[in-house]
Amino acid sequence: DTLFSGSTYLPEARNFIHEKFVKDSKCEYLMMLDSDVIPPPNVEHVLMRHMEANREVRIVGGWYRKKDEPYPPVVCHWRKLDENHIEQWEQYTEEEIGEGLGQVDGAGAGCWLMHRSVAEAIGPKPYNMNQGGEDLHLCRKVTAAGFKLWIDWDIRCAHAGVAVA
Repeated sequence: DTLFSGSTYLPEARNFIHEKFVKDSKCEYLMMLDSDVIPPPNVEHVLMRHMEANREVRIVGGWYRKKDEPYPPVVCHWRKLDENHIEQWEQYTEEEIGEGLGQVDGAGAGCWLMHRSVAEAIGPKPYNMNQGGEDLHLCRKVTAAGFKLWIDWDIRCAHAGVAVA
């Protein structure tokens, strides 16, 4: 199955695709790939091999950098909910970029492979901007459902475009 969303509002587009996958698809995996994220060749096969080799890996992705200076990795440590119930995250530093498969608290959702068990456990509309950011909010829902998040640090994706005013 291949699903696309015409919406340019990212949480709406991601929720549309996620809901269609859960309700209408019979596929075992959902590959989320944003239009501005360019993975290396055969990324889906590499990510799927992680799931096949380790039953604990049910959601795994590649990583990329933010589009603005100093271009840190879009991978984060969970910190807390603030007094307004907004999720507080801290971005990884250059020194924290790893190698191979590693567990993380959160990351950008532009290159994820998600097993159906995760997609069904987190519900039909897991992306929400009301608590800080839709992709990191997804990460909180995934961990709340009892799953671990994984990044393959060897899958370095390009993040096309630069956010310059």
